[in-house]
Amino acid sequence: MPPSDSPDETRPDLRIGRRIPIEEFDGSARLACIDGRHDEPIVGAPGGDAGELVLLLSAFEDYAGRAFSQPVVLAILEAYMDAEGQFYLHTDRSALERLDSTLRDGASQAWEDARARGTAIEDWVANPPFGSRPLLLQYLIDPDFVGCGHLKTLLQYPEEAGVRRGLVESVIQAFLQMLWRGDSRAEYVVLEGGHAEESIVIVEDFGSDETPGVPDLEPAEGGPDIFVVHMPIRRQLWRRNLTFFADSLEMPDLDLADPDSVLEELERRAEQQLETTVRALAPTLPVWKAIVTGDSVQLTEG
Repeated sequence: MPPSDSPDETRPDLRIGRRIPIEEFDGSARLACIDGRHDEPIVGAPGGDAGELVLLLSAFEDYAGRAFSQPVVLAILEAYMDAEGQFYLHTDRSALERLDSTLRDGASQAWEDARARGTAIEDWVANPPFGSRPLLLQYLIDPDFVGCGHLKTLLQYPEEAGVRRGLVESVIQAFLQMLWRGDSRAEYVVLEGGHAEESIVIVEDFGSDETPGVPDLEPAEGGPDIFVVHMPIRRQLWRRNLTFFADSLEMPDLDLADPDSVLEELERRAEQQLETTVRALAPTLPVWKAIVTGDSVQLTEG
């Protein structure tokens, strides 16, 4: 990623809003997208849980030498949610408004009827009538109706991101199927408003014995929004889930006695996918690497 031309002008003024107990990520996980429009503190990865599942499955597809079918991805997601709990995927208001307009243009009488009764589009998408679900499964993998910028980029530029488009589609569809079953662990988030982020911050290290926990970095009062990636938590979850994925995908020949080579591959893919999204959506934003020590945040251009 190219460094900023004016580091003094673009360096974000950050503070630690709170520290999230590390125990919250021991046996359970909930990664939100790095999107700066969240109202609440987040621990972020591109695309949140859905983006991480795409990342992991894309690597395991290559190791397996085969593409995973949509039913296989659905089974993996269900087992993953049993192991990890909450699973996050977000859209945004703009994507929902485009979907609303398209469905009202003769695509779905069921939605027109629901809308006339005062149903909000996000509520209808979260629990549509059975007859409308096949249609929505197709619309909601169309990049124009995908409100997560990272997942949208993976759908639009799969070769550059090193991922199979059909895999991204399968992950989105599997999440929707779990949501439509009424599974409360499927967390469907709608982000409001437009983007106002002015920098990308990649947290590379944090914590100590004196200040344990995952730092929620946020702009100082009145400062511009930021995208935040929490690499230590991502790496922790990758390592913890390697055996789960190898066993669930029936890959006994994958040698995990020394997992470092697999983790290095995940690191490489993660960087490739993030760079693809940044080039597509925010090519002019400065990128910073953050080291958090106590209450101090040290930034270097990344």
